[in-house]
Amino acid sequence: MINFDRYGHGERKLIGLHGWYGDRRTFKPLELSLDPATVECAWLSHRGYDSSIDIAGRYDVAEMASDALAVADRLGWTTFSLIGHSMGGKAAQLVAAAQPGRVESLILVSPVSADPVPFDGPTRAVFDSAPGSSDNRRMIVDSSTGSRLSPVWVNQVVANSVHNTKAEAFAAYFRSWADEDFSATIKDMAVRTLVLAGAQDQVISAEVCEAGFRGRYRNLVIKELEGSGHYPMDEVPLLLGAEVLGHLQA
Repeated sequence: MINFDRYGHGERKLIGLHGWYGDRRTFKPLELSLDPATVECAWLSHRGYDSSIDIAGRYDVAEMASDALAVADRLGWTTFSLIGHSMGGKAAQLVAAAQPGRVESLILVSPVSADPVPFDGPTRAVFDSAPGSSDNRRMIVDSSTGSRLSPVWVNQVVANSVHNTKAEAFAAYFRSWADEDFSATIKDMAVRTLVLAGAQDQVISAEVCEAGFRGRYRNLVIKELEGSGHYPMDEVPLLLGAEVLGHLQA
């Protein structure tokens, strides 16, 4: 069983699936906006990351989804919502496709769609070599936030990624979220879904989300978050928290 942190004790249940650079602390900033008396959250650490760093696995998106369901079962949650960031957004969609009767809603933050990512050659080379290169990890974080944030913050994100993730897992997760095609599985989805894209995200823009999600979800809202790039949890935590709260209460 993978490890996770818990927050709150309320009736609404929320599972958090972090992204490629994240860990169980990714969604901690949401606790500034969510009342612990009304919501109960499980912030997961995927295999090969942070508190689950020594748990072996395939290190892929489908495994992330099955692990999330196992956590829900362990907690006795019959229904729940999911929030997923970046690659976690791809995994959250698989959970909803596998057990649609249990997933009340999806909140997908800067999410990877069900499709393979159409990298050009040079960009693909940067991502492929990121597991062994702090410089390339730094380049990815900086460019995905519009090259406008403090290098102190960028360096901290990279340092956390290097120290809290197995390089083997980091590489395998990349190949999974970048190359695997779940488009045949993610179609005509009835689950209520909110997609949030940062206005300064140079990788997954609102336009990219329109192409990747519109037509696959019957009840879909796509919003652009001003002042944010690929990491709204860090860049605009209270704005993100308000959107999450509104979606859970709807």
